[in-house]
Amino acid sequence: MRKRGVQMAILGLACAYASHASAVDVLNLPGLEAPPVIKPAKQRPKRKKRIKRLRKPPPAPGPTAAPRLEPSAAARPGNYSGRFFTFKTLPDWKGPLAVDAGVKYVPPKGDASFTVRFIPRNHRLYLKPSEYRRRLRERGEIDNSHILDTIKIGQRLGSRTRYTTHVYGGEYLFGKRRGRRYNEVILVPVKVGVFLIHYEANYESFDKFRSGYLVMLKSLTLPPARKYRPEKYYAKRRHLLRPLIEETISKDQGRHLDRNSWYGNPYQFVFQLGVPIGATVSGRSLGGGRVLVFGGLFSINENLAVGAALPFTNYSGASAFGFDVFIRTYLMKQKPVTPYIAINGGLEQFKINGEASTGTVFSIGAGAAMRWRPTIDATLELRLRNSALDGKAIAGTVHSVQLLLGFTRYFGK
Repeated sequence: MRKRGVQMAILGLACAYASHASAVDVLNLPGLEAPPVIKPAKQRPKRKKRIKRLRKPPPAPGPTAAPRLEPSAAARPGNYSGRFFTFKTLPDWKGPLAVDAGVKYVPPKGDASFTVRFIPRNHRLYLKPSEYRRRLRERGEIDNSHILDTIKIGQRLGSRTRYTTHVYGGEYLFGKRRGRRYNEVILVPVKVGVFLIHYEANYESFDKFRSGYLVMLKSLTLPPARKYRPEKYYAKRRHLLRPLIEETISKDQGRHLDRNSWYGNPYQFVFQLGVPIGATVSGRSLGGGRVLVFGGLFSINENLAVGAALPFTNYSGASAFGFDVFIRTYLMKQKPVTPYIAINGGLEQFKINGEASTGTVFSIGAGAAMRWRPTIDATLELRLRNSALDGKAIAGTVHSVQLLLGFTRYFGK
C-alpha cells in the first residue's frame, strides 16, 4: 500500500509541473527538449542575367568650320591695320568683327555694315575674277543696272556694281518681304587673289551710313602695285614663236578687267608693212612693190574692234593711195596666238602710167596676233583686196593679194 501511495504522489507531482514547466525541464534529459524557433535568413533576390547590348558607333564628325581671319591686334578705334590691307573708319563704328577671309564693321546704331575681304587663290571662297564679275552682273532685281563700272582703289582698278536684295524672315510666308536692302560691291583682282569690298544697308538708310563707308574706302591701302607689274609676266623672249601659258594670260585678263582684247584701254595704233602678190588689172600684171598701212582701232568689246587706216601701195607699174574703214573681230580671245578676221571698205586712187582713177575698194583678210611686249601685239595677215575703178583712162578691177607683217600698240586710258 505504501509503495502504491508513493507512486501516486509522484504522478500527481509530475502532472502539476507539466502545466507550468517546459519540456526542457522535464527529467533534464538531453535530446528531449523542443527545437528552438529559428527565423530563416533573408535571401538575396536572384540577379537577372545582363544582356549585352551592342554599342552604337560614335557619330561621324561633321565638317569643320572654315578658318577665319582674326582681326589684327593692331586694330584700334578709327584704324585697322592688317596683313593685306589697312584703312581708317569713323571712331564710333564697331569692329573689327571676324568674317571669312576678312573683317566687318557696323555703325553703333542702324542697319548697315561694310566688309573688306582678301581671298587668296587657294581659299575655298576664291573664284576667277571673270566668274565673280558674271555673278555680280546677275545679282539684284530687274530694274537694277546689272553693269559694272570701273573704280580706282589706290593704285589699282576695280569693278563696282550696285544691286537690291530682300531679306525674308522664318515667320513670313514665301513672297512676303521682311526687309529691302541695297548693296555696293567692289572687286579688285591681283596676282595672288582678289579683294572684295561689300557695303550694305537698309534701302532707306543707304545714303545715311555711306559716309562712314567712304571714309574706309578713301583710306583703303592695298599692297604696293609694283609687285604686280605686267612686265614680270611678259618678260623678253628670244623669238616671237615662244608661246605664253594660259595662266599668265588669265592673270593679265583679271588685272585689266576684261575691258578690251588684252589690256585695260580700248585704243590701239596699227602699223603694217608688206608686199603685194600677183596684183593684176584687166589681166595685166602690175608687178611687185610694197604696202604700208597706218591706222587706229577702238575696241567695242573683247572680240570686236572698229577703226580706219591709210594704205599706201607702190607697184612697179602703178601706185595707189586709199582710205579704209575696217572691222576686226577676234576669234579666240586671251590665247597666246589670237586669230582674227578683218573686213575693209573705202576709197582708193590708182595711178597707172601717169593716169589717175578713183574707185571703191573692198578687202577681206585673215591673220593672227601674238603678244610681243607688255603693250604690243605682233600681227601677220593675208589680205585679198579688190579695187573697182571706173575712170576714163583706167577702168576695170584691180585684184591684189597682200601679205602684211605689223604690230598693234595699246595706249590711252
